[in-house]
Amino acid sequence: MADEQQPIENNEQPEQLDADIREGSENHAVDDLPSWAQDMIRSLRDEAASRRVALKQHEVESRKREQQRLAEEGKWRELAESRADELSNLAPYRERAEKLESMLVDSNTQRIEQIPESMRTLIPSDYAPEQLARWLDANLSHLTRPTAPKLDGGTAGGGGNAITLTEDEKQVARATGISFEEYAKQKQRILGG
Repeated sequence: MADEQQPIENNEQPEQLDADIREGSENHAVDDLPSWAQDMIRSLRDEAASRRVALKQHEVESRKREQQRLAEEGKWRELAESRADELSNLAPYRERAEKLESMLVDSNTQRIEQIPESMRTLIPSDYAPEQLARWLDANLSHLTRPTAPKLDGGTAGGGGNAITLTEDEKQVARATGISFEEYAKQKQRILGG
């Protein structure tokens, strides 16, 4: 017990912790600190959280009281200006929310287009965009078919595989004055690639 009280009375450890915090040092994780420090940090965090909640509640109640006072005094213009200020403060959040919703809808639409027509009836139509996105994240792999691997060893062309020319084909290309690339393109077209 004397060891637990020693750090509290001795100011060297808390000062060192303060210096580390001010310097942005991450040498001390909360779990690595002594139990008395962990308890202190937890209690300070709890206290700060309760004060933030109380402050927010006080601000809301104060705003309501002010609006009620203005309404009772018949100061409709001031009340309207107060409401307009609140709305203007919320406008950037509304714009951002609309952009994010539009992005979600576009993303959902693109993912739904990947699903075969016969499976699209399984997609819920009454979900909000964010709920549908979560649903698609969880179920898209079950609704789409994986693409089968090509088993032709790359002979069919396409897919970026280059056509190689034999020595005889290169001689024909030289004799006719056609570049190797043009000859390869024609060969690929003839082979159906």
